[in-house]
Amino acid sequence: MRVNTTKSGTLWLRTGSSPDIGLGHLMRTLAIAESAHRQNLRCCFVIDNNTDVDRIRAVADNVQTVYSVNDDMWTSSISSGDFVVFDGYEYSGDNFRHANDAEAVVACFDDFGISFPAGVLVIDISEAGGEGPVDKDHQNSRHSNRLVGPHYAPIRSEFFPFRRHREDPIETIVISLGGSDMGTLTQEVTRSILHLKDKYNVVAIINQDKLAGKEADWPTDVEVIYSPPRVGDIFDRADLGICTASTTALEMAFMGIPTLHLQATNNQKAMANMLTKYQISYSLGTNLGDLEQIIYMMNESAIRSSLSRRALETIDGMGAERILKTMVEAHPNVRRA
Repeated sequence: MRVNTTKSGTLWLRTGSSPDIGLGHLMRTLAIAESAHRQNLRCCFVIDNNTDVDRIRAVADNVQTVYSVNDDMWTSSISSGDFVVFDGYEYSGDNFRHANDAEAVVACFDDFGISFPAGVLVIDISEAGGEGPVDKDHQNSRHSNRLVGPHYAPIRSEFFPFRRHREDPIETIVISLGGSDMGTLTQEVTRSILHLKDKYNVVAIINQDKLAGKEADWPTDVEVIYSPPRVGDIFDRADLGICTASTTALEMAFMGIPTLHLQATNNQKAMANMLTKYQISYSLGTNLGDLEQIIYMMNESAIRSSLSRRALETIDGMGAERILKTMVEAHPNVRRA
């Protein structure tokens, strides 16, 4: 679907990233920006001053940096015919109100199942606020203000070449615990795997800022990759993935990787429950006590094949397009070609 506007509409994407919150919010909005870019819709990112700008420039027409949660500087530039997507935890009702007052279509990602002001389209991938439609093509937001379920998961284009069904024997395990790992959990997972009777190639993806100065703590037989600019080709090496209940789990699911997920923080509870419900990833819970038993179970080809198949069926890579389509259809000043 190509977007055409009666005015020169802009898609505003307000998000951020940091070593503490990770890259998940930024990655979701990047996927939406990629979809908008393909449809010739102008994109403007509004980011915090510690966000990695280099990832954004390829899909954004403009990038603005703000230095506090006071967003008056950019919300005053929103006009009728625009679209606004918020993805983060710190945005307030005033942020939404400014965008609504400008008669833009406003959407916000929700990881907690919380209430939003009237007129805000809520994107609830993890079903934190209740179950979504069974049919992934059902556009329930034409008559409500929530897009619910994993079929709305935005996936970046870098993962598309690596999507396939997987059931190969486990030789390589890729660990990616993201910004929610304060620096020790990845090492704990890695050492637990190295102590198993069966031996595996272990690849650990690490945020450099989290483990600065701690490189000597890593076992020498682990391949450690620090802050890679792209992860799709690294994930593709995995016969088994281990990640947190986060955007990474959805990216691995899209690729068809049999995956184990950890709930590392309270805000991942809803996502962890959703991943288990749809049987697209197997839960490690909140600790590693059962890791050996679970990996032993995962050596069964039928189990890996089932996880891969369910993941591919559930996360199809069209989430960003569904979100944009819903926003376009909700706007009186936009027509479809």
